[in-house]
Amino acid sequence: MLAWLAGAIAVLAGAPAAAPAATAYVLTCSCADVVEVIDTATRSHAGTIGVGSMPQAIAVTRDGRTAFTANVGDGSISVIDGATRTTARTIALGDDLAPFALAVSPDGATLWVFVINTDIADEELLAVDVASGAIVDRATVPFFAPGFEQIAIAPAGDRLYAAVTLTGQLLRFDLTQPGFPSVDISPADPNFQPSGVTVAPNGTVYVSDAGNGASPRVWRLNPDGTTIDALPLPDPGGGAPAGVALDPAGARAWVSGTPADEATEIDTATKATAATTGVGGMTMPVAVSPDGDAILLGALDDPLVYVVDPQTRARVAAIPVADTPTAIVVAPTPPRPAAVGGRPVVRSVSPAEGPATGGQEVRIEGANFATGVRVLFGDTPAATARVVDFNTLVATTPPGAAGPVRVQVVAPSGARSTEDVAYRYVEAPAPA
Repeated sequence: MLAWLAGAIAVLAGAPAAAPAATAYVLTCSCADVVEVIDTATRSHAGTIGVGSMPQAIAVTRDGRTAFTANVGDGSISVIDGATRTTARTIALGDDLAPFALAVSPDGATLWVFVINTDIADEELLAVDVASGAIVDRATVPFFAPGFEQIAIAPAGDRLYAAVTLTGQLLRFDLTQPGFPSVDISPADPNFQPSGVTVAPNGTVYVSDAGNGASPRVWRLNPDGTTIDALPLPDPGGGAPAGVALDPAGARAWVSGTPADEATEIDTATKATAATTGVGGMTMPVAVSPDGDAILLGALDDPLVYVVDPQTRARVAAIPVADTPTAIVVAPTPPRPAAVGGRPVVRSVSPAEGPATGGQEVRIEGANFATGVRVLFGDTPAATARVVDFNTLVATTPPGAAGPVRVQVVAPSGARSTEDVAYRYVEAPAPA
């Protein structure tokens, strides 16, 4: 289905070699239906993860616990457990929906997915509940050439920005309003040709602009779309700006694709630029670690992911992958849980209280949640219990007496959690 779509690029910061362990997920032009994994601590290829058909885009939660791929070939979203580096489950969107771009909300609870709806021959933006996999809202949106876009979500999760290369547009979607209304906030420049977009922690939007070969630069915009300024890039020397990424403080911007055979660092305060060294090839996707200690660049014409030291701007590794990289995301690697079959661990229950009549859906975070576990509220089994991934359960509370009860998870082997984590039942107020 829609095999002609080109790969989309998603960028999210994670942790580098010098920091606590981090995992880089890479999509390539290969049709092998896998995500390739790079261990940033060892700067080595760490295997592959099988996902759905023709993964087109990838996103990851801020804590690194979950990654998602948009699989255009079978209309699905693959949900990857960051701790075990396996696909935990698949969200089926439908045979008539071909997802080609996605972002995850800052709290990790909602996926925002752009799809081609073949039934109506138009594009839609879907809000997908991560826990249940249900489409909770949807709206038809402007057609913007799938396969040639970059998207980024605001830190508050209220806005989504899409840089559309073929149509020369920067679109802002309001995620808080019905229909997700969009507006074109492109800078007033006839040569505007956006190639990448990212959002700083303070909400400032950074957009790389190839300038149709005229004046390559990175634009800075306020969250409402008004232009702040443009950061000039050096002579591309045969290259062109591609992706853009920021360090966590927003002090440095990194632009792939320019100058030729290198990438560019921009000091966002002084606007000074400097090129990397030793990369030796055109690059497209770019990602920065959360502490700013590593830059990852995907080669445009080679099956390689380059690692650059931001202090020296020199290449420190070139990691082979199966094919040309089309997307890279990097995230902290969650602590690996104990072996499957070990004692379940309960760390939190959210929400932590609810009606004594039961029927409330709660999210249980912990470890060692394997298929077939049971959840107890006191001595009463949950009305329903579903494993989201190795570290997450969703359960429906049974009725209970007012007051706190211990929440326990029981493995199929009989081993049960021992942590003292409570859920409080609350009586409904008496009618007036």
